Amino acid sequence: MGAAGFEAVAAASPATPTAPEPSLRDTLEARCAEVSAARSLSPREAEVLVYLARGFTPAYIAKSLVLSISTVRTHVRNIYRKLNVNKREELLHLIDEE
Repeated sequence: MGAAGFEAVAAASPATPTAPEPSLRDTLEARCAEVSAARSLSPREAEVLVYLARGFTPAYIAKSLVLSISTVRTHVRNIYRKLNVNKREELLHLIDEE
């Protein structure tokens, strides 16, 4: 490609780089943060909510957060109660819609 070709490519390219699209993970975490703030979840419940939204099991969440499974289940119950949902599908729908 000659100099004219490089100039044509440079002219067609935007002068300033565009910001990358937010990743699905970032978007999910942002939605969870919005739901957590709107529904007064505790900081730990908000953290568990992100793991639930990603599809992790209580056992995995417990291991990742260095909690007992019983404690994670208590957080899950509190999250479901505060968000007025009964199962994970409802939880995911609420996160997606809110």
